Amino acid sequence: MDTSTIKNIQNSIGYEFKNPRLLEQAFVRKSYSQEHPETISNEVLEFYGDRALDLYITKAMCDKFSITTDDGQFSSDKNEDELTKIKAFNVNTDILSHCIRMFGFQSYLCLNESDKQNEVYNSPHVQEDLFEAIIGAVAIDSKWNFESIFNTCQTMLVLADFEMNYIAWLMDWCKENKFEIPKFEVELGSDKTKKKTEQFELYTYRDYYEDQENKQSKNWAKYEIRKCKLYIKEFDYSVESTINTLYAAEMDCAKKFYDIIQIRVRNLAVGRPDINKAVNQLNTLCQKGYIDDPEYTFIEEHDDNGNPIWKCNCDLYELDKVYYGESPIKKEAKKEAAFYALCAYLDYDPDELEDGFEDELNEED
Repeated sequence: MDTSTIKNIQNSIGYEFKNPRLLEQAFVRKSYSQEHPETISNEVLEFYGDRALDLYITKAMCDKFSITTDDGQFSSDKNEDELTKIKAFNVNTDILSHCIRMFGFQSYLCLNESDKQNEVYNSPHVQEDLFEAIIGAVAIDSKWNFESIFNTCQTMLVLADFEMNYIAWLMDWCKENKFEIPKFEVELGSDKTKKKTEQFELYTYRDYYEDQENKQSKNWAKYEIRKCKLYIKEFDYSVESTINTLYAAEMDCAKKFYDIIQIRVRNLAVGRPDINKAVNQLNTLCQKGYIDDPEYTFIEEHDDNGNPIWKCNCDLYELDKVYYGESPIKKEAKKEAAFYALCAYLDYDPDELEDGFEDELNEED
């Protein structure tokens, strides 16, 4: 690895090595070291990098999602299950390999001739190993200086608040439904190194990533993203994201489309909210795994004449909100509370539905 390459990599990751040999070692695959006994592979660096990355992700999640309350308790915006999914998403193979391609680092790998011919530099797992090896090299070179490790991790990997790979879901969904490969439209901001602005670039997901896997791929990490738009031809519908990192912006667009599809699927599963069927409709959503069991609580009060007034609260965990119903009849209070909860979950305006219901009654009269 020549001096200019080492300098380029160091500038890209934001860390200058005291011992550049460690950086070179991070790019040495086992196949190469077996044919060149004077070199040592990146396997051990990869092991330590994996542990350092794990610590960075955990701390970054803690900083982003948690606070200390006024009375000294620790509180988090995410529960344990959500945190587990977010952590798994941020350290999976797709994410880490994408980060390597963003910088174009796969082109610097030291491989034997067989691996070169088989183009193993395009393997997501090989790229994931390289990511971890670079972090491991920084950890060893800095003598486990956490500020240096965390700064490098943050430069190479921006923590994303996603619980699954929505791009992978989108690709599978399009194939399953025989849709065209979706298109992303990306508006690039200035080149951070050259202070240059590029125009809109339109590409398909497939073509873009095939290009990214090419050894001469563009260093997309240099660019800020002004806007990313996802267009689904069959729906003639698009969604946008203004997240300023490419993969996160793409993922955000895919998630927005995922949310739209899930709403449609949920709506088809139970139909339009009906105040007389709302309790059963919520139960159907629960049975299909869309929501947890709704929790109902009741309070019985009485008016001035001693007549009962039932108040019901319907608590939906997914919405983190309680919905209220009131009626002289306990069962009717439950229906009303369930109806408002169902409308909120399926994104309906309850007032419009109630008006429509009253119109239907008037027409019957």
